[in-house]
Amino acid sequence: MLVIKYESKDPIDAAITLNTFAKIFIEESKRFYPDGNVQIVDAAETPKEPVKPKKMLNITIAFVLGIMVSLGLVFILEYMDTTVKTEDEIEKLLDLPVIGIIPKNIEE
Repeated sequence: MLVIKYESKDPIDAAITLNTFAKIFIEESKRFYPDGNVQIVDAAETPKEPVKPKKMLNITIAFVLGIMVSLGLVFILEYMDTTVKTEDEIEKLLDLPVIGIIPKNIEE
């Protein structure tokens, strides 16, 4: 069994090329195998939709990979963050009471 695949931008051209190639292959094989039973099982048909690119599959894979990379990056950044943000964290880490706070200067 021999399977022949051919890709082209023009689907009609691809089907014609494959069918022509199959006919020539059968004629040439009779030269080498005169008693051989070489025949076409399925003729090439014109595809109804493009074979490549599979846009929906590519979009889905990109979406899933994007979500996975984003979540991984968020977890890594959160794990590496060693800043102290609240008064309770200071008291817990240093076992000292907080005497005062320097407020942020928020200008509107």
